[in-house]
Amino acid sequence: MQIVRKENSIALENNILVPHEYFEVGDKKIDWQGEYQIKGVSIRIIEGEEGRSFLMGSEDLRIFCPGTSLPKERELLCDVLLISGKDNINTPREWKNFVEDEEPRVLIFLDMDEKTEAIRKELGVADPENEEKITLVKKNLPQEKSVSYRLG
Repeated sequence: MQIVRKENSIALENNILVPHEYFEVGDKKIDWQGEYQIKGVSIRIIEGEEGRSFLMGSEDLRIFCPGTSLPKERELLCDVLLISGKDNINTPREWKNFVEDEEPRVLIFLDMDEKTEAIRKELGVADPENEEKITLVKKNLPQEKSVSYRLG
């Protein structure tokens, strides 16, 4: 997963791979539950029923990347949710419940396969445009309604 922190913004690049067992930042491999601070990005690994999820961010911007299952833990207070149905065991309805509970300001769809497309439809989100790179800044996130992107 390519995450670049620059001052008070985080850029997500189009070569994102949803990590399931570990997460790499530079030459560091993170594969155990806990909290880490690497290159100005904080990373928290959350164990789930099936695999691990990652909550990452910088200062007050929080990005959540579920692994092979959505965590039971709620109130992650994520601003950005990365969505991929590929290799994820949850149903589109479970994703919708998760999004309704968390209320992220930005939804980023990855791996636009059949299941991810079903999740997008369940959420009632219009088909987003493809973006090669998304730069996120907390103060620029929408306040009233969430916005959606497709990265890739």
